[in-house]
Amino acid sequence: MPLSIKNMQFQNFFDLEKAYDTTWKYGILKDLHETGIIGHLQNFIQSFLNNRHFEVRLGSIILDSFEQEMGIPEGSILSVTLFSIKKNSLAKVLTNNMHGSLYMLKMCSVINLKI
Repeated sequence: MPLSIKNMQFQNFFDLEKAYDTTWKYGILKDLHETGIIGHLQNFIQSFLNNRHFEVRLGSIILDSFEQEMGIPEGSILSVTLFSIKKNSLAKVLTNNMHGSLYMLKMCSVINLKI
C-alpha cells in the first residue's frame, strides 16, 4: 500500500550549542513587535540587547574591549525568555496543513510535524 502524504511525519533536530551566542537579536526585536510588545518595554529590551561590550582577561592583562554584535547575554532570566520567543518563531514556517510541536532538550530542539 503506497504511503499517503497525509500520514507522513518527520523530525528535525537543531544543534543548540552556542545558541545564545548566535541568536539573531534583531529577529527577537521583530518578533516582539509582531506580538504587540512596543513602547517602554520594547525600548528596554532593545537597550538590553544593543551596545554590549566585553573584555578578555589573560591573567592580570586585560585585552581590548569587543562589541557583542550577535547573540544575547547569558546569565539573565530575560535572556532565557528572549531566546524562547525566538525559538518559538520556528513554528511560523509551518503551512496551514501542517501541525507541529516543539520540544527543547539540553543540546537539541526537536520539531515533530504531522502533515
